[in-house]
Amino acid sequence: MNAGLPVRDRLLPVEALPVLDVPPAEIARARELAARHGMVRDRGMEIDTPLITRVERYAAERDRPAVADEHRALSYAELAVEARRFATLLEREGVEPGTVVGVGGERRIEVLAAFLALELVGGVYVPADASWPAGRVRDVLDQAGAALLLTVEDEVPAALREGAEAAGCRTVPAGGARDCAPWRG
Repeated sequence: MNAGLPVRDRLLPVEALPVLDVPPAEIARARELAARHGMVRDRGMEIDTPLITRVERYAAERDRPAVADEHRALSYAELAVEARRFATLLEREGVEPGTVVGVGGERRIEVLAAFLALELVGGVYVPADASWPAGRVRDVLDQAGAALLLTVEDEVPAALREGAEAAGCRTVPAGGARDCAPWRG
């Protein structure tokens, strides 16, 4: 249905969005409750800074572990390189800013690397869990307008493969990133 259309082509224009009129007293009360319950923390983090920029900042300063799964652990530097290899693979597969990409498979480091890679190339992340039935995978990818499904396993689980095919998405195994040079953008 929407497969392959960039997200920006499917969003409502700003003028068509309703304006929420929240009374100032309600805003103040929400802030007060958040502060009272420890939900507000000032850590000096710039929320407009892309996540990959922060990962690479840590990578430049330290070599401590950033992420681990049952298969392996990566330092911040290794995670940044892995994300950049995935970005090269995604760009080679035609992903450009606004392209919707499903990322499917087990919950592994590769999913995080793919998310960071999509941030680098401007793609849009859509999850597709390996435990979902093929029909759900199809519906999620189709409704999101995904152009392709990046799978973290070299051998694509049947439900992901069938769901992607039914949604008209190409399936790209993440293993293809192993031979890619880190993306330079």
